[in-house]
Amino acid sequence: MPLTSLRQFSITLVVASVLIVLAGMAGTPVAHAQDDEASADAETTDTMDGGVVGELPPRSGFSLVTSAGGTVESLLESMAADGCHARSMFANRPGGGLVGYYVLAPEALNADFNAAWPDGLPAGQPLLVVCVPESHLVLAEWAGNVCLAAQTFADAYAAAWDDKDFSEIRALTVDDRIERGGQLIPGWIAAARAAEASLNAIGAPAGTVSYHASLTSMMGELAAAWETAQEQLPLAETADDIEALNDMVSRVLHPGEAANREAGFDMPREALLALRGISPCGTITGTLSMTADIIRVPLPEDGSGEE
Repeated sequence: MPLTSLRQFSITLVVASVLIVLAGMAGTPVAHAQDDEASADAETTDTMDGGVVGELPPRSGFSLVTSAGGTVESLLESMAADGCHARSMFANRPGGGLVGYYVLAPEALNADFNAAWPDGLPAGQPLLVVCVPESHLVLAEWAGNVCLAAQTFADAYAAAWDDKDFSEIRALTVDDRIERGGQLIPGWIAAARAAEASLNAIGAPAGTVSYHASLTSMMGELAAAWETAQEQLPLAETADDIEALNDMVSRVLHPGEAANREAGFDMPREALLALRGISPCGTITGTLSMTADIIRVPLPEDGSGEE
């Protein structure tokens, strides 16, 4: 079935529940808070230009804080001055729903966050901030670009299906399935080639080169397999002929996914965390796991389509 955007539900639910609790603690000091006024001042970044109230990790980790008001850029600058180079931050948007901001990521990945607070974050807004060493921000930038390439591919792949009804597809004849495949495959090829080009244009930091190359190669090989299927599909005469093309594409996709996962295991932990910390993508391997089928729908007379 068509791919929809992958969401890391477990992480999202945990973060959301933490922020809800924090929101209920408005005016209450957060982690390691002190009662005296001097300590409170020390725990507040420069509120004139935007900052946060709360204790920030000195180098890496996460912290529950509240916004002192200001633009995202001013908050990031103030936190960096205090030694916290934020990789991301999460908040509950007005009206409900968790949304993340990913530092150095393409604007498209932060569109929801920026739309929720177009004039900057208000004072008192609870935030979960993830801090990393400054040297790790290059991984955050890479992860954001890779994530956008993967998500764009996923959306384009799904869009190729338009609003086609799967119950209707189950009733198609071989000729109709060939026609439908002819409608779908060009969109899949275009999506894979675009993802391949986007990934080729992204520089891979040290430690991510093998994974990045594997991901890029998988997109190119998948596009090539679909191009072959596009040529051969009009020659199909039976459902078995179509299944043979499905199998051909699967033989490209599944080893590619396996190689991509294996390469991912060799990445530095901080690179994996940078990828997995972007909720629109989750793990990139998961985002790019899709059915490679042309039309894997058994004919009614097969009897195998019954659920």
